[in-house]
This record gives sequence, C-alpha cells and structure tokens, in this order.
Amino acid sequence: MTAHATDTEGTPPEPLCPDCEVGIGQYHLEGCDLARCLANGRQRLAHDPSCGCPQDVWTGRWPGEAECEEFGWMIGPGLHDILRLYATAVWDPDTLRWTLPPGHHDTTTVEGEPPVSTLAAASDSPAGTGLAAGECWIEFVPAARAAEPHQASFPAVVESRRHHGLWVRPRLRREVAEEVCQWLNVVYPIDPDWYPLARFEDDLLVVFTGQGARRRHEIAVGEDGRYPLGDLGRWFLSAPTRTLGRFYRQLELLRDAERRRPRSGETLVTCDPSRTSASGFPARLDAPPGQARVPVFRPEIAEAVAAWCTTSHGKDPDRHPLAYFDGGTLVHVHQHQRAFDGYLPWRIEPDLDGNYRIDGDQWTFRTVPAKSEGTVCPSAAAPEHRHRS
Repeated sequence: MTAHATDTEGTPPEPLCPDCEVGIGQYHLEGCDLARCLANGRQRLAHDPSCGCPQDVWTGRWPGEAECEEFGWMIGPGLHDILRLYATAVWDPDTLRWTLPPGHHDTTTVEGEPPVSTLAAASDSPAGTGLAAGECWIEFVPAARAAEPHQASFPAVVESRRHHGLWVRPRLRREVAEEVCQWLNVVYPIDPDWYPLARFEDDLLVVFTGQGARRRHEIAVGEDGRYPLGDLGRWFLSAPTRTLGRFYRQLELLRDAERRRPRSGETLVTCDPSRTSASGFPARLDAPPGQARVPVFRPEIAEAVAAWCTTSHGKDPDRHPLAYFDGGTLVHVHQHQRAFDGYLPWRIEPDLDGNYRIDGDQWTFRTVPAKSEGTVCPSAAAPEHRHRS
C-alpha cells in the first residue's frame, strides 16, 4: 500500500508567534517582543495543573534560552534532554500546542547535573520497543542545525530497494509508528523545512510534508500489519539510540585492560590498521585448510570490539562500521554497503562455545605487529546533552 498525497488548505500545522507571526524554527522579526511570546504564546508547553513550575517552556528559536525551572528542559541550542520531553509531551498540530498526559508531574532532576532519561537508558528506542524478528534499527538523517540529542533509532523491517540510491524504505509496526509520530512532532520545530509532521487518524498514519507541512500523505496498514513509509523521509540503517548510559558502558568496555590482554593461544588483531595500539583486541585465529585465518572472539571481547567500532563510527562514519548486540547476536552494519539495494546487517551468531567467529569479508581484521601491542585506551569525553543521547 502506497501513501497518497494531497495538498491541504487552511492553517498549516505549525505554531506561530502571536506577536510577530513568525513560525517556530525561524528567527523572530526585528522588534518582536520576546517577553510577550513567553507570556502569551501558543508555543508554550501545557504543563499539568499540578506542576509547580512558574514558567512555561517556549519552543521557538531565539537568541536567548527559555527554561522550565522544575523540569530542567531548555529548548533550542541549550536543550538538556530531548528524550524526556518527547517521552511525555507531544505536539498537537490541531491545537498548535505541546501537551502532556493528564496527571503527569515530573520532578526527577539531579542537583548540579543535567537530567538523564532513565527511559532511554533502559531501552534502545524512545518508548522501549526493541527489535522484532526481521527488523533493523533505522535513523532519520538529522537536520544540519539539529543537535544530536534529538536523534533516535527505531526498529523497522526494511524493503530491499532503496530510494534515491541511498535511503531505506521502512515498514513500521503500529507501536513503532506511534513512537515515530511523537519524535517527529518534537523535532519538527527545530527545522520545519527538513522534518515532516505525523499523526494517527484512527488506523490511518498521516504524514505532513512540504512548506508549512501542507502536503498530506495517508498511509494505510499493509497486509503484513505494518505501515510502509515508502519514499517518505531520509532513513538509513543505524544502531540502537546513543544514550548516555550506552556511551558510558562503551567507555567502560574500552578502558577495561582485561579485555585487551591475550590469553594463551590468542593474538591481538585489529580492524583499524592505522591505530593498532589503540584498536587491538585478543582473538583466537582459526586457519581452515586453504582459507585465510579467521578471528574468533570471546563474548566479552566481541562486546569491546563492537564498542570500539561504534565509537569510531561516530567520529569517522566513512571508515568504520557500526556494531551492536541484539540479545546474544552480534550485528554488523557496513558503513558503505548499507546504502546498497538488498543489503541487510550481518548477524553473527555465537558458536557452541559462545564465541563469535568473524568469517565474512565485510569485516576484516589484521594481526597487530609486536611493536604495537601496547595497551592504549582511547580518550573520550562524555557527550554534552546537545549531542546524541
């Protein structure tokens, strides 16, 4: 089932400043009374009546910052924790307001530290939905001016054919499609020219695109029970959402000296020959007759290798793959092949001993020269809350 697009008239589903009538995501006109916007604007977050915060949150872009004193949310370049926002609030294009569910009252902040989303730390998707059979993690290409905490990954079945030579065509379960709607409604004000809006109307998924989000695309559920997005959106194969909890876990793995020390019969190998001293990990090398040697990693080493690849991918996505675990399965996403028609991430199952044998040509390893076998842990800084969380 393909999406049907129509042009809609009337008020576009985006908020306007009541003083200068500039839409969210744009700079206000010269002379705009920002105080009036904060006091009277339709851009304010509709807090629950029980909320003790004296100040609503304005979601526009302006040279200053608007902060909810109780929640600790800062909108714009200084946004603290977008995951907490879209986990509880949703943009309603009919009323042009952010809304919170009835009875919501959140006071979980840490003195002196930015708030961390326990929801995001406990799951790889915003609403706790993990991968089902046949699904991969996908991610929307961020707007150029969007900060990384707005990024999130979603589970989807991916059709074989790409669109525009690069982007995947996802098919979403209903609960995942609802997550995507919430997320798009949060990031839309950041760059209305880049992100669409989306919502459900009964069983119909409706996506608004184009200038002023006036173009309406109606997506009915397919025979497989999923909503096919087709060419709507720039989605690519990715990995689980980069939360602070995941970042610190990866850092812990990479700093663990025991995961760098070879046991008897093991050799240090690397998938990054340019940085052998920092990227070497111990593996048993199997040499089948007439074939190249194959590295076999213990599970705790495979976990560290995956952390290394994913961390390096964040710094140089053209040189390094993504790697993560889906339960006990090691998943490898090739940095270039993921754009090819028919490509799916390589799923590596453990052998009978629980070890991981890397015997494909998508992920190559070389032995580390003896002179480079020093253990050098990579330096890393915790991501600011304006980076991917």
